[in-house]
Amino acid sequence: MDEIKQNSLLSFNQDQLQDIRKQFGFEDVKVLHQVLDALEEWIAKQNHFTVRKFDRGYLERFLMNCKGSSEKTKQKLDKLCAARFLLPDFFANFNIKEEFKTLFTMANIAILPKPTKDHYRILLFELHSDSFEKYNLLHSARYWIAMLEYLLTQDYPAGAIWLCDVRRLNYEFITKMNPLVLQKAISIMTEAYAMRLQTIYLINSSKFINTLVGMLKQALTDKLKERIQVLSTPEELVEGHLDREIMPAEYGGDLPSIKELADMTYEALSSEQHVLRMRTAAAEATNEACRSHTRFNQDILGMPGSFKTFSVD
Repeated sequence: MDEIKQNSLLSFNQDQLQDIRKQFGFEDVKVLHQVLDALEEWIAKQNHFTVRKFDRGYLERFLMNCKGSSEKTKQKLDKLCAARFLLPDFFANFNIKEEFKTLFTMANIAILPKPTKDHYRILLFELHSDSFEKYNLLHSARYWIAMLEYLLTQDYPAGAIWLCDVRRLNYEFITKMNPLVLQKAISIMTEAYAMRLQTIYLINSSKFINTLVGMLKQALTDKLKERIQVLSTPEELVEGHLDREIMPAEYGGDLPSIKELADMTYEALSSEQHVLRMRTAAAEATNEACRSHTRFNQDILGMPGSFKTFSVD
C-alpha cells in the first residue's frame, strides 16, 4: 500500500499513513513488506482457514490494529475467522440495504469523516427516539461489524473512539440490552477485530447511566473499563476532549448534522463495493473440523478475552 485511497466518506490527516507505520515500528517500508510476506506465508499453511489468501491492504490494517505485532495479528485473525464460523447470527446473510431500517428509526450510527489530530477515528452512536420497543441489540452489533469491515478496507486509523450520545436512554432501552449479546458483540469488536479503543465517551446525566455503565463493564477488560468517561452534555465533550472541527453540528462542530453523517455512513456501507466485501468477508472463516480440539482450546478458548462465553448450538 503506497497511500491511503480517498473515498467519499473519510478524510485523512497529512502523513497519516507514514505516522502510523512509524508509531508501530515500520518506518522502513521494507520491514513492513517482510512482515506481510511472512503473514501471507503463515495464512497459506492454515488448513482450517476456508480462505488462505487475504487482501494485502486488509492484512496491513489488521497488523496496525495489533500494534505491529505479527504474532498478535495471527491470533486475532484466527479469532475473527473462527467467530464467523461460530457466530453466524452476527456475520451471515447481510442485507445492508434493508435489514437496518427499524434500527435507524431509533438510533443514528455514524463514522465521523475527520480523524483526530493523532489519527483516531470516531464512531458515533446516538439514540434519537423515546420508544425502544423494537430495538434489537443484535441488529446494532451487525451494523457495527459492517462498519468495522469498512474501516479495514478503507481507513488507516491509529485506533478508535466510541462516542455514545445516550441522553434518550430510558428503562425500556436497558431491558433490550441482552448481556450475552452485548458480551459477544464487544468481544468480536475488541478481540476478533482487534479494535484499539482509546476512549469510550457516554453522554448522559440520567439515573439509568449507572446501569448501562455497569453492563458495559461486565463485557470489557479491566483496561477498557478505565477508558469509560461519562459526560453530562455535548458541551463538555467539545470544551475539554475533542476538537469542534471534527464534531457534528449539534455539538457546535463544523461537520454536518448527526442525521446527515449517519446517512453518509449508510450510503458508504450500502455501496455495491461494500456489499460485495461483506459477502467475501463471510467466506473468510474457519473449518473447525480441520483443527484439532486441543489446538482450538489453546488458540481460541484459552486466549485472553476468550470466546468462552460464546454459546454454540
